[in-house]
Amino acid sequence: MLRKILPWRFQSFTNFLNENTNFVFRSVLNTPPIKCNPDAPVDYTSLVCHRDVNIYILATKSFLRFHNDVSVVVHSDGTLTQTDTTKLHDHIPGISIITRDQAEEKINAEVGSPLLKEVRKKDVSFIKIIDANLFSKKRKIIADSDLLFLRKPLEVIRWIGSGDVNPFHHINPVANKKFWGHLGELNKRLDTTIETLNYCSGFIGYSNQLTPEDIEQVTKELLAVGEGWGLEQCVYAFMLGQNSQELPPEKYLAVMDNPSDTDVRAATMIHFVGKLKHSQYLRLGRKTIKELATP
Repeated sequence: MLRKILPWRFQSFTNFLNENTNFVFRSVLNTPPIKCNPDAPVDYTSLVCHRDVNIYILATKSFLRFHNDVSVVVHSDGTLTQTDTTKLHDHIPGISIITRDQAEEKINAEVGSPLLKEVRKKDVSFIKIIDANLFSKKRKIIADSDLLFLRKPLEVIRWIGSGDVNPFHHINPVANKKFWGHLGELNKRLDTTIETLNYCSGFIGYSNQLTPEDIEQVTKELLAVGEGWGLEQCVYAFMLGQNSQELPPEKYLAVMDNPSDTDVRAATMIHFVGKLKHSQYLRLGRKTIKELATP
């Protein structure tokens, strides 16, 4: 009973760690900057909050150390401070940061849908799809902050360099369960032929421009089934999934449970869903920071 009335950060040790990731991974701020290329033909886009600034820097540098010919774009969820933006500019020279005020102005001017405005207000993750498409006209990669690239992501680097217009994604076998039982009905209503909903939007790439009208259509159908965690992810799944190439799942992992050492040895990228509930995230994050400090 006492646990329920405590603030979220005090309800478990994992919650406390996740609330304080900036402190846990503070040593990433001692690593040298890695510049990006603002004129690159591919945007590497992320939604970032104040709480996750240091893990975002760690995640993005872990990618840029292997390939930095991308334009790095951050969408603030509204909590980034001036100190945060200074850190981001210092550690990733050339980065573009879109403030919440800038985003609201563009949304109000260019999005007429009351539904999209309301769902975006309730679910900040919709910035990853609505705002990302309004602000970027390039081929784009959408990447979460709780990723670590352990080895060179050859498949993704080839996609960037080739100009490939086909999308890619990684999978989470236990994702989107709320919508699985409605898959047949949703396919019929959206004129899609998706066979599975294991799509994970934590690391995806695509080239086609998704319009507010198309996003609204899919969102409306999904909301008829339910809302909550995974809604934005399923919108992406129904808009891109049936033509999207699945990255090798043994190399691009989305883990709900702590990955084994065998999993880690095979992995190119690990998406730590739930962040510091995984001891491997702490270990591999520190290891990556050491590697970034001595490139």
